[in-house]
Amino acid sequence: MASSLSSKPFLGTSRKEGFSGFGLGSLSSDLRTLSSSSLHFSTASPTPKKLRGLAKVELLPQGRRLTHAKYFLGFMKDYSEMSIAYRPSHADATYDMKYGIRAVQGGGRSSARETIGRVAAGAVAKTILKLFSRTEVLAYVSQVHNVVLPLGLVDHDTLTLEQIESNIVRCPNPEYAEKMIAAIDTIRVRGDSIGGVVTCIVRNCPRGLGSPVFDKLEAELSKAVMSLPATKGFEFGSGFAGTFLTGSEHNDEFYVGEHGRIRTRTNRSGGIQGGVSNGEIINLRVAFKPTATIGLKMAVCLIILLLKSSCCKYQFRVLSIRALFVPSNWLLFFYISAEEAAYSD
Repeated sequence: MASSLSSKPFLGTSRKEGFSGFGLGSLSSDLRTLSSSSLHFSTASPTPKKLRGLAKVELLPQGRRLTHAKYFLGFMKDYSEMSIAYRPSHADATYDMKYGIRAVQGGGRSSARETIGRVAAGAVAKTILKLFSRTEVLAYVSQVHNVVLPLGLVDHDTLTLEQIESNIVRCPNPEYAEKMIAAIDTIRVRGDSIGGVVTCIVRNCPRGLGSPVFDKLEAELSKAVMSLPATKGFEFGSGFAGTFLTGSEHNDEFYVGEHGRIRTRTNRSGGIQGGVSNGEIINLRVAFKPTATIGLKMAVCLIILLLKSSCCKYQFRVLSIRALFVPSNWLLFFYISAEEAAYSD
């Protein structure tokens, strides 16, 4: 029996109230396209007719199994070579080693497509945070390959989403945005890829979020962000650069600001001290490796030929680093809102 999300009450509200019953009217506009005609859950037909296919498990040498879904879509042929080979720096081999089974078409749960659920949750969290605590989360690209946006060129106190979205690479500085785009194009025409760094900030974060030892706020956020595919590095505040400073240089001195509120003159701690938020802007940076799928020939393992080494060239998919910041942004919305809810209880 099919049912539609749009026909169900939200968190116990009546259908008439919808999201507005919780002051979440703005969320309705974000979900406007998810009408009853386009979003259905059905137990009878889990996939549309044109996507239906046969799924089977094939036994390969040394007892390995391989999920091999046959769908009637043109792009599936792009993955034909992957049914007999482990791609360099992908999760093909490790998933097979651990589970004895892997998804050929796109990598399954190791694919960045997996983040769509967290992006959706973050969209809801964004509205809740804005409504109850005026908390904002912004993310932008601060490095592409060897093009590094210098510290100080972006004012985190006044940064806006419009500045970030003003160009395709989502760097708020126009000059460096052009340099990043040029760097991507230079590598792209060679059939290669490059990585970069995404900077995330949290403004108006309530003080007191996080707990000592195992539930430190930076530990929770780092676990969330590092769960994203292709992440290879993470730092808060001064990060690794802080190791070049002395204690007297690194310490954030306190002062009493407006309305008697305790503030810090600098923010090398990144808004978190002792695992607990101090009310200053939380800032963190996430490093993403170069996209592993490239258009150049590299050595792979042909598992169907008893793991003999071979070379294979995959269809190159251009993935701009601008897309990397999206799940990072929404993940922070989700985890900060969860921390606030726990703190309120």
